[in-house]
Parts: sequence; structure tokens; C-alpha cells
Amino acid sequence: MNNINRIILGTAQFQSGYGISNRKTIDPLKILNFAKKHKIKFLDTSPLYGKGENIIGNANLKFDIISKVPKIKNRRMNPQEWVIENTRKSLKNLKQKSIYAMLVHHASDLKGEYGNSLFAGLKIIKKQKKVKKIGVSIYSFDDLDWILKRFKFDIVQLPFNLFDQRLVNKKWLIKLKKKNIEIHCRSIFLQGLLLEKYKLPIKLNIIEKKISEFHKWTKIKNITPINAALSFILKYKNIDKLIIGVNNYKQLKEIIENLKINKLQIPKKFAINEEELINPALWPKKL
Repeated sequence: MNNINRIILGTAQFQSGYGISNRKTIDPLKILNFAKKHKIKFLDTSPLYGKGENIIGNANLKFDIISKVPKIKNRRMNPQEWVIENTRKSLKNLKQKSIYAMLVHHASDLKGEYGNSLFAGLKIIKKQKKVKKIGVSIYSFDDLDWILKRFKFDIVQLPFNLFDQRLVNKKWLIKLKKKNIEIHCRSIFLQGLLLEKYKLPIKLNIIEKKISEFHKWTKIKNITPINAALSFILKYKNIDKLIIGVNNYKQLKEIIENLKINKLQIPKKFAINEEELINPALWPKKL
């Protein structure tokens, strides 16, 4: 398998200040051109990522694009129309007639009173061939269990990394593949924490200790943290795509150079089970 085909370039970093390691946006157009040159085919974006969709559209490069339906702001809005209207806006911003996939950005929307209507909107845009596939982005695997009992999706986007191993430990990789669902993994570097050391709040001191252990282990094994983090996920052949976020094209270059799987066994001791520690949405707002 050619691992470059498994890479999705994430565009959340195109907005200033996204994530722990990104304090400013650094030339998105240069990153997009570099990705195109190196045969990356997929982009992940959202109307919530600042001007990400506009940047992609104005770049006029041919990518397979995954976007998302934002949370419904007005409770009086018809959810079905919300999906259709937001898809229309995204296609206009992206300057595309159709895109690869549209995902529900907030899984909680599907669990609310408008879930059925929201899903009906997704089926309409798929039937109209505005999108090839529909899916959902999740953080909590409890949400995933509830949602997949009620809705049929083509794609699930979820977190997976050395510290957050719920996808494998809770058998979700097997369950999703049995349902023939495409798996897109994000947060593979845990917002960059696996690659660099940061001073974190006391609440996250377990992560800080694990990061130190991980970096010591990579030095002993004479491999880079980025190679270890990528190898850990790439070895799971049933994972279809990896969403990679970068702050500049040099980081993307380093990722591309490390797509060859290192056969070293990653110790299971790095896994963290407490969701409040591995889910960035539950971290303190200021780190």
C-alpha cells in the first residue's frame, strides 16, 4: 500500500491559533502547492476553520475534499435545509460542483431532537451527487456506539494516537470494518504534543510524564518521534486515512519522508485511558 494515498492534509491550522503548537498561520498556499506536488490527494476542511474553504477554492488545485456541517445555530432552522444550504455555501467557497464527503461536525447534533432530519439532509446531498460520501466526526466513542445503531454512514472520523488507543482497545477498528465504514484518524500527533515537549497544566501532568517517557524511548531506539507516531498508526492496514495538520510546508515534508513504516513494536504502556486527558476538547482552554 502506498502510504501517501492514506494521507489527508488537514486545514484547521489555516486559522490562526488553532491547537497547542500553532500560534500563527504560515502560508497555507505554499503548503497546498507542496501537498499537490507530492501527490497528496485529500484535504479535510470546515466552514469553522476560518477562511480555510476560501483559501482552498482560490488556490484552484484539484483535491478530493472533505468538509463538515457546522452546529445548528438557530433552533428554528430546519436541519434538513441547514445541511443543504451549508453544502451549497461550502461548494461555492471551494469552487467545486461536488466534493468527496460531508461530515457532521458535532456528533451531539445527531443525538438531539433534530438528528433524523439532519441525517435526511445528508442523504439528500448524497443523492444529488453533491457529495460522494457522508459521515460523522466523533470524539467520544460512547457517541459512536449510539449513532451507528441509528444511522448508516460511509465515513467516521475519530481520534487515534499513541496515547489515545480507544479505536483498537475497544475493538472499534473491527466493528467499523465489519460495517464497511471508511476510517479517518485525526489527532495522530495529539495536537503536536507527541513531537515536541510543552509545559502543560497540572491537570495534564500525566500526559507530560508520558511524553518524556516516549521521547526517552525514541532516543534509545534511535528513531524520531514523528516516525514512531506515524508507524504506530500506519501498521493498522484497516485504517483508511490519516489526517495530518501542519504549520508549514517543512513539517509536511518531514511527514512525507517518514511514511515508511518502522517495524519496531511500540510499548502499550504509552496508552492513556482517561478521556479527559486524551480528548483536547476537554482540556483547559488556556494551556
